[in-house]
Amino acid sequence: MKSYSEPIQVQAEGGRPRSLRWRHRTARVTDLLDFWILQTRWWEKEEKRCYYLLATTLGDMEVYRRNGQWVLSRLLD
Repeated sequence: MKSYSEPIQVQAEGGRPRSLRWRHRTARVTDLLDFWILQTRWWEKEEKRCYYLLATTLGDMEVYRRNGQWVLSRLLD
């Protein structure tokens, strides 16, 4: 598993990722493996992230959406 934290472009349908573009490569999402929400403490700088663990044509990827921006968090081996 390797961490990236790089912005990516995502085509979503109903809020669910269907394909993504990363480093000039396009990956089609073949399955949604997991989904969770991370929300930090409200008394600090609050942040909410929606995470998706996806099976794609480029391998399994963990991505999240924060304030409308999509980020590749990790690429799993």
